[in-house]
Amino acid sequence: MADRRILELSLDRLCLNVAGTRTKGHGKHIVTARLIWPRPMIASKVAVQTVELVDGELDLSSADWTKRILFKEVVQGPFGVELSVSERLTRNELTKFINFMSAVGLKLLGGELGQLVESTVGSGLLEAPFKYIAKQIGAGGKSPALVASGMVSLTAEPWEAEVTQSIEVAFCAPTTVSRTTRTRRQGRTTTKRRTFVREGADNGAAALSARVYG
Repeated sequence: MADRRILELSLDRLCLNVAGTRTKGHGKHIVTARLIWPRPMIASKVAVQTVELVDGELDLSSADWTKRILFKEVVQGPFGVELSVSERLTRNELTKFINFMSAVGLKLLGGELGQLVESTVGSGLLEAPFKYIAKQIGAGGKSPALVASGMVSLTAEPWEAEVTQSIEVAFCAPTTVSRTTRTRRQGRTTTKRRTFVREGADNGAAALSARVYG
């Protein structure tokens, strides 16, 4: 049987080709990270936090460890890492997000949300982490959407203990990101749709750092 090891997984950088329909400037986005079958009997572990992207980019490589850490979990044998990023949150959505996460007992440290522990929230969040959260913070029938997601398969055994390794997660767009505008002139309404990225198209990448112990 494969030995169990402790995995420390941190977020270093994000770079999105398209971060939403507002392509420039800075704003808060939800990052959802999931370990898939990290060890026998544990189907998944989920972490959720907000990050601030500037023109679609984030660099945490020189930030404090507490700002970068996603997981410190026991892993055994093969497992997966899934990462997703939402479109920019409105002020109202951000406020609802903080209130929702606080309501389920999560700790707010230094302006960043702590890790999301499975037993805290329940099975609804585990089956579709982001969709569950988006439903809680949406308004008027509209919820924030994902603009990027990706997954990598890993295995714990080959890694040398306490040596940091770099992992790249390539992103694609899980849905088409577009914006529809309507203008009315001389009694006639004209509708235009601008597509920023199509479903399945490449949409940047994330850089992670991983260390194992034991």
